[in-house]
Amino acid sequence: MRHEFKLNCISCGHTVLLDENVYADYEGQIKCNACSAILSVKVEDGKLKSMNFVSHARPDPEESFLRR
Repeated sequence: MRHEFKLNCISCGHTVLLDENVYADYEGQIKCNACSAILSVKVEDGKLKSMNFVSHARPDPEESFLRR
């Protein structure tokens, strides 16, 4: 059974779901799928300890081309 926990993006407020099995003890970057914000997070024992905005991901040139 897959367990997830939720974080809210500090750039846009979108809910970001993280797999508890992978991110229960994690320090690094995650990407918001809604606004492409890169967030630096620290999670210990499945609890968010810190979250900081790093930047917005650069759009994929091919994806930008396909939107035209």
